[in-house]
Amino acid sequence: MFQRSWLTCFSVWSQIVGSLANIRSVFADNEELFTALKTYTLRLVSAATEKIGWEFGPKEDFLTGQLRALLISTAGGAGHKGYGNTPARGFVIY
Repeated sequence: MFQRSWLTCFSVWSQIVGSLANIRSVFADNEELFTALKTYTLRLVSAATEKIGWEFGPKEDFLTGQLRALLISTAGGAGHKGYGNTPARGFVIY
């Protein structure tokens, strides 16, 4: 069983996301399979995306910031509804 620390490891997520993107590109012509892979990607990254959140911390390290950007962009590209409006909400508050 995996330890929970892999959920916060940038290099692990970078490899996972890159591999999934390659697989999706191979099946881009097959709409059913492409949609299923997109759904799988969303299910896979959702927990880590929710855990890391949207906001950068004041003492956050570089790799955590990179992980946040990777997870948010991946989740958004896979159709995550919760992060679609977050940038707009932050802009309105500002």
